Formats: sequence, C-alpha cells, structure tokens
Amino acid sequence: MFTTLREFTRSWWFKGILLSIVGSFILTIFWAWGRGREESPSRVIGTIQNEEITYDDFNQTYDDVRRLYSQLFANADEEMMDPKTLRRIAREQLVRKKLLLIQAKKQGLKVSDSELAERIRELFRVDGRFESFRYTSYLRSERIGQQEFEERLRQAMLLEKLEHLIKDGIHVSEQEVKEAYQREKEQIRVEYAFLSPSIFADKVQPPEKEIAEYYAQVKGELKRPAKVMAEYIRFDPASYRSKAVVSEEEIAAYYEEHASEYLLPRRIRARHILFKLPPKADAQAEAQARKKSEELLQQIRKGADFAQLAQRISEDPGSASSGGDLGYFKQGEMVKPFEEAAFALKAGEVGGPVRTEFGYHLIKVEEVQEGGQASLSQVREGIRQVLIQERATRLARRDAKRFRQALLSEKKGFAQAAAAQGLTLQTTGLFAKNDPIPGIQSTAEFAAAAFATPSSEVSEAIKAVEGYYLIRSVKRVEPSIPSFEEAKEVVKARLITKKSREQAIQTAREWGKKAKEGADLAELVAPWGLRLAATEYFSRQPPSQGSTTGPEKDGSFTKAAFGLPGGEVGFVEVPAGLYLLRVADRRSADESAFQKERDPYRRRLLQQRQEQAFQGWAIRLQEQATKKGEVKINEALL
Repeated sequence: MFTTLREFTRSWWFKGILLSIVGSFILTIFWAWGRGREESPSRVIGTIQNEEITYDDFNQTYDDVRRLYSQLFANADEEMMDPKTLRRIAREQLVRKKLLLIQAKKQGLKVSDSELAERIRELFRVDGRFESFRYTSYLRSERIGQQEFEERLRQAMLLEKLEHLIKDGIHVSEQEVKEAYQREKEQIRVEYAFLSPSIFADKVQPPEKEIAEYYAQVKGELKRPAKVMAEYIRFDPASYRSKAVVSEEEIAAYYEEHASEYLLPRRIRARHILFKLPPKADAQAEAQARKKSEELLQQIRKGADFAQLAQRISEDPGSASSGGDLGYFKQGEMVKPFEEAAFALKAGEVGGPVRTEFGYHLIKVEEVQEGGQASLSQVREGIRQVLIQERATRLARRDAKRFRQALLSEKKGFAQAAAAQGLTLQTTGLFAKNDPIPGIQSTAEFAAAAFATPSSEVSEAIKAVEGYYLIRSVKRVEPSIPSFEEAKEVVKARLITKKSREQAIQTAREWGKKAKEGADLAELVAPWGLRLAATEYFSRQPPSQGSTTGPEKDGSFTKAAFGLPGGEVGFVEVPAGLYLLRVADRRSADESAFQKERDPYRRRLLQQRQEQAFQGWAIRLQEQATKKGEVKINEALL
C-alpha cells in the first residue's frame, strides 16, 4: 500500500495532470529557477512589439523549461528531452511571457515594493516568522543575485495579476453546471464483440502483380538505415575514485555553498488499517466500510492494539503483515487526503476514518521527526562522495583529452596507442542511430559521435553517464532500399494485413446496417465464431489504473460508445482490430447526488473554465502578434 500510494503520485497520468496545470505558457512563471551565469555581453536576438529580446532572456527561459521538464518527467523519453525540442518550447514560452508582460503594463497593472516584500516574507516564512538566512542561502545555492531574483518574482506577480483580471470575467450558469455534471456522471453499459482482421487473412491472397504494385508504393518505408561499426575507449570515473582526494575544508565549503539543499523535511512514521473500496463505490458499500472503520476506531481508543488489529483486519496486503507499518514518509509521498490527516496527528495519536482512492483508512502516527537544517556531521560522508565523484569525472575527462591530443601529435594508430598505455580498446557490432548498443548505456550520445566523426579521425571526448568516450568508426553501411525479391515476403504480409483490415471494416459496416434494419447482432456475429460480451457501467472519465480490463479502458472505445444513438451498432478501430458496439443501457446522473455536490462541482467547473479562458486568450494574443509581424526572432541566433 505504501508503494501504491507513492506510485500513485508518480504515475504517468498524474504527471500528465501536472503538465496540463502548468499549461503551455505557465512554464515561464517558474521565476525561481535557472542559475546565474557569468556576465557577458548579451546579444539582441529579436523584438516583440518593438521591445528587445536578448539571448540572456532566451537562455534563462531554456534553463527553466529544461529543469521543469526533467523534474516533472524524471524518466522522460528522449524525444521530450531533446535539446531541439526544448529550445522550440523555450522560444514559445519566451514570446508568450513577453507578450503577457506587455499586456499587463497596457492594463495599468503594477506590483508595489510592499507587495513584493510581503511575497518574499511568505516564501521564506517558517512557523509564522521570516527567516532571512533561508532567503540568503537560497540565493547563494541557486547562484542568483538578489536584484535578479526580485525582478523575476515581480514579473511573476505581475503575470498573476493579469491572470486574475482575465479569469474574474468568467462565470458559469446553473444550467451549465447541471449539464456538465450530467455529462461527467452519466454512465452506459455496452454490448460489444471484437472482430480481428486475422480471420480474413486466409481469404486474402494477393497475386504477385498486386504485391509488386504495393512494393512500389511502400518501398520508401522499407529503407534500411545507415549503420556504423565503431571501436572505442571508455574513461570510467569509477576507476579514478581512488585518486580523488577531498579535504575537510572542501567538504565544509561545499556544505556552506549548498546549505539550502540540506534542509531536512518533516517526516512521520505511521501505521494504517485499510478497508478497501473502489473509487466509485455505491452508497451502501461506502456506508458499510465507514461504519466498520468507525467501530474499529472506538476499539482502538479503548485500548486495543493498533498493530495487532492491522495484522488481523487490514485489507492492505503490502503492510498488514507488519502491523500496518508504512515506515517514514514526508509530505508529497502519499495521496493528499491520507497525507493531510496523517501530518495533522501527533506522535501516538490515532485518526480517521480517511477516504482515499483505495478505501477507508485508520491512521496511527508512531513517531514525528521535525525538519530543520542537517548538520555538517550528518551529511559529511554524502558530500565527500559527491566531491570524489566530481573529481574522478574531471580526471577521466582530463585523461581522455590528453590521450586524444597525444594520438594526434604522435600520429599513432588508435589500437597501437591504446595498447601502449594499457587501455582497453573495444569494438561494437553494426548499429543504426536509434539501435541499442550492447555495453553502451548512453547510446544516443555514442551513436551521434560515431556517425558524425569521419572514419579517419577519432572523436572528441564524448561525455556520457558512464564516463567519457573516444570513438572511431571502422565500418559504414550506407542506407539502402531492399529489392522486390528481398522484400517480397515482408511486403506480402503487410498487404495481407492491410486488405484483411479493410475487409473487417467492410463487414462491420454491413453488420451495422443489418442491425439497424432489425437483425439480431448476436446472430450476425455467431457464424464467425464471435459472441457478444458486455461491459460494466462506465462514464466518460478515464478509469483508474487497474480498475478494469475491459475495452472501456480505451479512450477511443469510450468516445465511440458515448457518441452512439441508442440501439444503433457502431464500430471503432483499435490497433489489434475492431470493436462492434451497441449501447445496452444508460444511467443519468443522480439528482440528489447533484444537489449535494453542486457547490464544490460549480467551483471546480468555474476553475476549469477560467483556466481554459486564460489559456485561450494567451494563445490568441500570441497568434495575433505573430500574424501582424510583431514577433521578430532571429532563429539562427538561438
């Protein structure tokens, strides 16, 4: 359960929600990010509504975007974190931010010095008291000057005021609230059959002429990529760690410089007892689970042992055997309702019942560890290891560069020079740019260097997670298109798949037409070995992870189902085939539930509409400025 709660906050869709909240322009408001840079003349790279934009402006925005994406998506795919992609996003963010700031000034909005000071006090207030050392430690650790920080904060506050100004003009009517609630809470049950195109494959046998014609259409898609075989030497920082010596003075200086990184969060150690419930349990199940948890809470308050009850009763398989023990955790590691209840308790106190995605919880806090500044003695060993690694990495880089320089000056062969210095020369197999390379962790950096470096040369020292590489390509295979004879079987299989899917679609349409004329869908599909199945009731909202294994977990299935008129048969394509579907029943939203939830639902809907309105307004502002030629950026300078 502890793992489940943590994974819930780290799941892909939860991060997707975070990103949607951040929005396409809010990235620019992360004013506190981006480290200071050495002073240098800043080039003008363009103008926005006649206001100059400098390379420093762009570089700062790029740093903000890169750091935000890397934190929101710790395991982001290569395409998302590609520098070209991030630079394009940064350009858009910079343009939009500047346009918004210009618009704020046109509206007469300002941030006074007193407002700025109060915001700084809020940001660095602990237990109701402003702590100046936290402020100065933060500025020092981020390597940003006070004046620059306060200017960025002032801009962020100005953008907040503009946002409030636009949002304050947005309202929702009673009818809009009711219609939106009905749309969200309406549920349907669907009858469906899955039609696999493979059942038509035996009936689709294209002649060779047709295969040849299809080959002519798709041969460009069959192109074999260029490949390279490379030999390389890796300079691994791990082999230099024994040579990296770090003094106590260096450790103390690092601690002082990075003081803000050693602020320990408040942590608690807690146990819990769980009564499982799905997120959308019916009223009876909710009442029963809550009653059981309240009765058990009374037993605990009368002296019953919490841990023993957790072992016997808790429905969380991950923690029940250990008496419900969840270990230590800090804020942000549990789902919010659970976290709020747990951190409100003192050591030894029991609270609940608390409703979360998983059911009802009773919580007992065993221990509270107050946060604060970690002492140097607590973090000395960690700092020492960081500095050793930094020094070992520098030594690896130094030796890689020295070796390459010696190679160029002495004009020795790569293998000969490696043998002379006792270095291990390794060779890859042939690989394309996007292929995995056995033994290489940083394949993107390695492949880019191998393809870019001429065969007669050795690459510069290439930085990678696992150290530094010197690389030389020893064999190259140019891209090529296979002949018809080479590709015939592959092309034939693709053509059969294509024609089988076309046949499946045609059949689905015929069945839909016959069903509309009165034929029984179950009888239509039976001769093909298919049978109708039925979903549980589901809504337009995406189901929670693991709550269903049915087709309704697919967004395209859900969209098609809710778009079908009652009684009609439709179909929706998915990668594996087609679903034929018919709405068997609809459930409208419960009116009494709406009356209970109306006010909080209105607030959520209003917030959503306001956010959409502001986003849309900002996008239109940028589109209009671009169309009028008011945005002039020299792309070559980015």
